[in-house]
Amino acid sequence: MSEPHLPATNTNEPAATVSDHPSAAAIVVDQDCVNKLVNNIHEQNVQHGQGSIANIVPHLEMNFDSEAAAYDFYNEYSKIIEFGIRREYGNKSRVDGVLTSRRFTCFKEGVRGVDKRRQPKGEPRAEIRTGCLACMVISLDRKIEKYKVVDFIAEHNHELQPEHVHMIHSHRRISDTQASQIVLGDESGLRPKDLHKYISKQAGGIKTVGFTKKDLTNYLETKRKQSLKYGEVGALMMYFKKESENPSFYYDLQMDVEEQITNIFWADAQMINDYGYFGDVITFDTTYKTNKGYRPLGVFVGLNNHSQTIIFGAALLYDETIPSFKWLFETFLKAMGGKKPKTMMTDQDAAMAKAISLVMPETFHGLCTWHIRQNALRHVNHLYQKSSRFSLDFEACIDLHEDEGEFLNAWNSLLVEHNILEGSCNFSIEGEMGMNICPENIHCRYEIYSTIHSHAKPHPQSLPFPSPPNL
Repeated sequence: MSEPHLPATNTNEPAATVSDHPSAAAIVVDQDCVNKLVNNIHEQNVQHGQGSIANIVPHLEMNFDSEAAAYDFYNEYSKIIEFGIRREYGNKSRVDGVLTSRRFTCFKEGVRGVDKRRQPKGEPRAEIRTGCLACMVISLDRKIEKYKVVDFIAEHNHELQPEHVHMIHSHRRISDTQASQIVLGDESGLRPKDLHKYISKQAGGIKTVGFTKKDLTNYLETKRKQSLKYGEVGALMMYFKKESENPSFYYDLQMDVEEQITNIFWADAQMINDYGYFGDVITFDTTYKTNKGYRPLGVFVGLNNHSQTIIFGAALLYDETIPSFKWLFETFLKAMGGKKPKTMMTDQDAAMAKAISLVMPETFHGLCTWHIRQNALRHVNHLYQKSSRFSLDFEACIDLHEDEGEFLNAWNSLLVEHNILEGSCNFSIEGEMGMNICPENIHCRYEIYSTIHSHAKPHPQSLPFPSPPNL
């Protein structure tokens, strides 16, 4: 950039004001405000070791190597003066498509257009534009291949923003260093609010950090979407491609109408082989969630002859709906050569139960006692608080009665003993809690439940993949 200089002025001519322009607003900055701006600029320059105001004030014939360099210069100038800027218009050559000119304006340039809708919805946002004419225009000089300032208007028709300049859009930017800190903090489990507070403290305060808490949240959301699109799915595809060298490896994908991946299932040769031997009784659960996308991770689990937990297959689901579960169970049976389990234990998800009845009607569907207890604590906790005896009676119904008649007698005694109405929406054999309580459902060999319920730790050799991708 060439050495800046101040253009010569004629002191005999009256100073131009904003009101001289036919489209300018009537508000004009008074002399005290101008003096304040000059003093602010001078103080900023002293702090940065700049001896002259001309070093940061745009002027005609000033050169820039690129449009981006011109924008950064004018934006830095606007931050010191305490206003914001926008890219207004740009012209490109029809011959080579090169940008030939650009106009940068004050963020209060122009006025809001008239809402032509017959019935505008809601209250309109506060008007912030004032028709301000402050701007800087650059044009490409083909001889030197640089952009020159061809027009510059410094005067504003509005008060500036000394207290809120850090909130203006053009001055909010997350640097590469800050982006790295945000990613590390997010992976460490810090909340966006605490993360923003920490980075702001490092930068010297809210006004100097350069972005808001909302900007941080938006950055993380964008990062997660890009990671899902290019990182996690790419890692899975590379893993599948590598494992597919073994013809016994099986995986399948479900696509939506826009050909985007929604559900994924995979099972390696060892999983399929284990299912052939130990697949009569399995459990399936989606309690797990992936760390970043919070997608349900479904795992088919069983026990081998050494009572070790083994995995028969794994899936990443888009949601927990009947169509998703139906596709998953059909895909699971296809991978296992059509062999259906004799008993399948799950949590009390209604969509999952419906899908099992559609895909595997002959399979006995049992409910995990751990989930039954958790639902009881959630929905009828007042009964636990009211009487310590209730917990003992309820546990007896679950664990001690093999015969259906004995169970029903114990259940009815429980209702009478604790003054619970039969068919209560919060406490029934087949009601809101989705318990479906009967001896076959809740017992079904308690040893199996206690070993392979949804929070059991898998055997190290039974993980869904030997070197898991970054999910």
